[in-house]
Amino acid sequence: MKHGKKQNIRKKPCLFCNWAEDLREAQKFLGKNAGEITVKDMAKFRFQTDRDKNRPWKSQFIKANEYFFAVLSQESKIVGHTLIISRDHFSDITDPKLISQGNQFRIAFFDIMTEMAGKLTRLTNDPIPKVYAMSVCEHWSKKELEAAGKSYDTEHLHFHLLPRINAMRTPYPYYLPESMFVRCDVSQAKDDLARTRERIMGACSTKT
Repeated sequence: MKHGKKQNIRKKPCLFCNWAEDLREAQKFLGKNAGEITVKDMAKFRFQTDRDKNRPWKSQFIKANEYFFAVLSQESKIVGHTLIISRDHFSDITDPKLISQGNQFRIAFFDIMTEMAGKLTRLTNDPIPKVYAMSVCEHWSKKELEAAGKSYDTEHLHFHLLPRINAMRTPYPYYLPESMFVRCDVSQAKDDLARTRERIMGACSTKT
């Protein structure tokens, strides 16, 4: 599949589109399939401009395939909060363009979601680990809402994965999943994100 077709190019690319373009640039330079790109590859790659500043590659990137990539969220609801982001632009799961995607797209989505969920269980300290998933492609700030009112091209399909920490388990009638997703985001320092990634990746954090 070729990414970045003319019909997918927007006058004002969204943040995730910029990240997807970064990944395409690195993949082309490295001469690797997306699934072969490692944490170490992205941490060392130098873009032609300063685009690697304030990007997720050095401390947040975990893995990619031909259709999606996974990064730790800097604005986190819990340690390990991970984003699964579509490399091509779709407004959300109701985007009619998704219907035309083939089985490879669907398999790639399921593969990266289940693989990342498995990795995140390392953070739960729970004999019966849980990882919750949610997709909300929505804007909240006044500026973003104004832009979205004119075009949904600024909203980009992505999914949130939140590991349930064992200590957070609560008895009935309190239901933890919903409360986790409405928690306020806490900004994570790059060094903290890098340490979380090491825990998720295990001993192979610089090789996978």
